[in-house]
Amino acid sequence: MGGRGPKAPPITCADLCSLCAECNVRAEADLQREAIAYGWKIPRSTFVSASEAPIYDKVTANWWLLDAVGGRKRITLVQALELQRRYLGD
Repeated sequence: MGGRGPKAPPITCADLCSLCAECNVRAEADLQREAIAYGWKIPRSTFVSASEAPIYDKVTANWWLLDAVGGRKRITLVQALELQRRYLGD
């Protein structure tokens, strides 16, 4: 999320997921648009908890919501897009 500001929601287990060093660098450069679209990067200005941001897993080819205790729930593409619209403002 680019660091946590004073208006950021409380940290949950979902916030503890991270990219490897190489992917993190690329998420800030050439893969930024894809990283945001797939939920691998949450723009700092959104002030959304990571547990409210859908994440696409290329291995399972599914969208997921991570929960506050370290679990995950599969969601549909339609649900993922709706959640993204809420926090990205599209």
